[in-house]
Amino acid sequence: MLLKDYANIADPPQYPDDLFSSAFVICQFQARYLIGFNNWRLQWEIPAGKREPKDAPTEPVLQTAIRELHEETHQTAQDLILCGVASIFDETKMETRNRAVFTGKILRPTPFIFHKGDEMDKIQFVPSQDLNTINIDPVDLAIVRQFEKHVNF
Repeated sequence: MLLKDYANIADPPQYPDDLFSSAFVICQFQARYLIGFNNWRLQWEIPAGKREPKDAPTEPVLQTAIRELHEETHQTAQDLILCGVASIFDETKMETRNRAVFTGKILRPTPFIFHKGDEMDKIQFVPSQDLNTINIDPVDLAIVRQFEKHVNF
């Protein structure tokens, strides 16, 4: 996967849900980013995931962000806001998909307790500069760096 492009979103209502295939959730607590260690891919990641079809139509992208954040990190963010769109190129499928980028704050972290089947086996909150020193997904890091250029978080 490669980050092809990132665009800041100033007016979220102009971006329809069907533009997005997935959601990416950038959250902070005390000026530190929330990341989780993906025990399937053996790397640190920002919470993210694909939209799931419910009955019909597909779930709203905001619901995807809320669900993925909770499923992967067991956290709940305050006031998730759509702030960007990341165009991701999938080299395996030779296709480009748009990922909604949400931002929010964790007011009070909840303890992370690993459950069998969890994708993440631990979480942590890290300062921006430390993201460069850990084994983090390169596309996730690229999205965060683009986000930082556009948003005063």
